[in-house]
Amino acid sequence: MQKISVNFGILLEIVEDWIRNDLIANRITARIVNGEETVEATIDGAYFVENHKTVYLVMRRREQEDLFDDDGNLLNDQTPSGIYENLRELEKLGVDYSTPIEIEIWFSDGEDDIQYRLECHQYYVSNERLAVIHFLGREEDEDKDEFINFLHEQY
Repeated sequence: MQKISVNFGILLEIVEDWIRNDLIANRITARIVNGEETVEATIDGAYFVENHKTVYLVMRRREQEDLFDDDGNLLNDQTPSGIYENLRELEKLGVDYSTPIEIEIWFSDGEDDIQYRLECHQYYVSNERLAVIHFLGREEDEDKDEFINFLHEQY
């Protein structure tokens, strides 16, 4: 199966199209596929890491509370409008439309938060949502077992 990664330009175009068509209930989701099992969670933000030249989509934790800044603005808005604000800010930074997109996922081990960053191997888009998909096992990962355990515990 060939790799058809979503990039920044495609992401921006999809979200702009949703807003133009008033599809405000749509969501971007991350789908992590492990053999026959699939874990899916909503994306609630995007940011650019310059030294990696990558835009990361942050995968929302189950039962995660909303985050607000000091002015009362919602920081982890899952709606197309909320994500679009993130993307427009990145566009103003001059992020190239061909910039790759990856998934960022956080786990808690009880004491510390552990961050994983995953490649997007494919994407799927419909009138309701965009799913960015990562297939576990595509890359050799020494922490794969630990990651799978966290995934089952926390999602």
